[in-house]
Amino acid sequence: MLRKSAFLIYLFIQLIVTQANAQIFAPVIWEFSYEKAGDSRFDIVMTATIDTGSHIYGMEVPEDGPIPTTFSFDTPESYSLEGAVRDSPPAVEKMDEAFGFRIKTYSNKVEFRQRITASVPTFIVNGSVNFMACSNSMCTPPKDVEFSIEITGNTQPAKESLLAFFFVSLIAGLAGAITPCVYPMIPLTVAFFSRGADNRRRAVSRAIVFGLSIIMIYTLPGIIVSLTGAGAGFTNSISTHWVPNAIFFMLFITFAASFFGAFEITLPGRWVSAVDSKANRGGISGAFFMALTTVTVSFSCTGPIVAPLLMEAAAGHVLRPVIGMAGFGTAFAAPFIVFAIIPSIMSRLPKSGGWLNTVKVFIGFVMLAFSMKFLMTIDSVYNLRLISRDIYLAVWIVLFTLLGFNLLGKIRFAHDGSLPYIGFFRLIVATAVFSFV
Repeated sequence: MLRKSAFLIYLFIQLIVTQANAQIFAPVIWEFSYEKAGDSRFDIVMTATIDTGSHIYGMEVPEDGPIPTTFSFDTPESYSLEGAVRDSPPAVEKMDEAFGFRIKTYSNKVEFRQRITASVPTFIVNGSVNFMACSNSMCTPPKDVEFSIEITGNTQPAKESLLAFFFVSLIAGLAGAITPCVYPMIPLTVAFFSRGADNRRRAVSRAIVFGLSIIMIYTLPGIIVSLTGAGAGFTNSISTHWVPNAIFFMLFITFAASFFGAFEITLPGRWVSAVDSKANRGGISGAFFMALTTVTVSFSCTGPIVAPLLMEAAAGHVLRPVIGMAGFGTAFAAPFIVFAIIPSIMSRLPKSGGWLNTVKVFIGFVMLAFSMKFLMTIDSVYNLRLISRDIYLAVWIVLFTLLGFNLLGKIRFAHDGSLPYIGFFRLIVATAVFSFV
């Protein structure tokens, strides 16, 4: 009897010691914050600092294994989740002595990010993380850590963001309309509308069909991207994975080189000839194929503008590709329609000249500047710490300084014409660029 009582006392003491050790053993400290990731978009940042010799488990573990690290979020109407939680650095697979097989774990310090899209200016993100921590000798029970983050930096709700992107797309469309490939075509195209027309009304109707056709042609790729890329997983991959960001960076560099005159991006000649041969038809079909001819012929100038616009749209709200391409097409078609309806004002247009190439060079420098965004995204998501804010700004300062010198005629590219004097408008633009620097 005495021996049995002693054994029970021993078990009781062991239970107390185990509970005490479990209370003392707390090897993980969590920190929660957020970072702005774009218009109405934020990253919820969840950082785990883990004691040396301890670890937590990956977000995916084998069956009959330990408790994985999982995150849950309240999802009210004020925001929506984009994709899954991302980890940096990724979990490392190793042999776990407690369970006797290989399991993915995190050690030292790991950062988890969840991208969200906001629909209101100020809101609170509530959530929790469930995890289990172990060392070589003991483990903690599964534990929930709740968090609440107030976000007040969203000054641009989703609708305003889409509206702002639409206006950016309009500006891009106008820039495409005054490039060397497009601007000289405006008088020729307007003359096509009046050719063979019995009255003014028919000429105007052709111009309207022409303009609507251009809008439809440019909007179609946006619709395709929206339908095929709809979903948070797609947008999350486009905006965060290193492969698309590296590809976009190289494309921006390539487009900029094209605008600087290093080479010309063109569609196959057979395509252009096939479309152009059908533009001589009369009526609505002729106006449509004339619009298609204009789009294909101007591709060498508009392609480097349209492609980045579509890439940027694809990384955001599902409607952005449609809105962006519709905005571009509307602004691109507007000069053709306006001058066809009111041909008298066409005489006030500036004559074609070297200033058209200046527009291309200007756009080229802007593309180089924005190419840094994709490198910065790779550096930030994968925590490489190679491109600091100072380096980013230094590159922009150099690029826009070179642009300013180009506007003043001090730096010239392959297709730049002679600049005997600095005009007033060019001086104003150069002053604005140097002020920005």
